[in-house]
Amino acid sequence: MGGFSQQSANALHDVAERLVSRYGAHDDGRAAQIRRTVDAEAERFQDASVHAFVPILVERAVRGRLETGPRPDEVA
Repeated sequence: MGGFSQQSANALHDVAERLVSRYGAHDDGRAAQIRRTVDAEAERFQDASVHAFVPILVERAVRGRLETGPRPDEVA
């Protein structure tokens, strides 16, 4: 994740792994889709002047998609 600090990139990685564990651990394809969706959502915030809350915002958006919206492969 190019435009993020190492701390933010690590936090986003943790978000992805937490979501994979909850929603896609049994399926490698689904896990990859979730990770791509996290990356795509994070890209929206790369130009933000403050990155402190990006992991929280990304997790909420992706979790919302996973719980109520289309599958990650349909949006990313």
